[in-house]
Amino acid sequence: MNPDRSSDIPSGGSPITNDSPATADSLSLPKSLRATVRGNQLIRGVLIQGIVVIAAIFVFLRKDQVDNASLNMLFMIGIATWLGTVIASWVVPSVIAQKVSHAASEELVEAISHVDPNENLPRELRTLLRSFTTESVVVGAVLEAGAMLNALLWLLGGSMIHWGFVLASIGLMLIRFPTVEKLRAYLIRNIAPL
Repeated sequence: MNPDRSSDIPSGGSPITNDSPATADSLSLPKSLRATVRGNQLIRGVLIQGIVVIAAIFVFLRKDQVDNASLNMLFMIGIATWLGTVIASWVVPSVIAQKVSHAASEELVEAISHVDPNENLPRELRTLLRSFTTESVVVGAVLEAGAMLNALLWLLGGSMIHWGFVLASIGLMLIRFPTVEKLRAYLIRNIAPL
């Protein structure tokens, strides 16, 4: 069985069978643009759903409490945390980004621009797929943290401004939602000539 060909996997089956040893490559992340993006979209959707569920629980818990609008400290914590998470969502990915050196970088960039999203990418680019997934998860988790803290601060203090931060975080998560075109741009941006 060739680990680079999904057609070698029986329909409804698994690349790991009783007669084939598990390899690191067969247990790795998806190898195509579309499969990578789908996984990242699922993760981002679950993070957004987590914010919505927690916010709904907090609304239920707070329904009979009196607002305490004089809690300026909670507001300051909320805005500082939210700004920090937004900044971190832009800075952290550049820190964890990986570059792949390739002798034929111009040809590779052209190939990536036109590759079928369902086609497996060359092995040397798969580290970039993993890096994209890591970046996507980190961005989503950092923005989710700012939203969750602001929902909690609303629960404690009742200031409606915290809902603005929650909604802004969700908006940023949606704006930065993984797509095939964003993955293509990421791959092209991270191919460095030898």
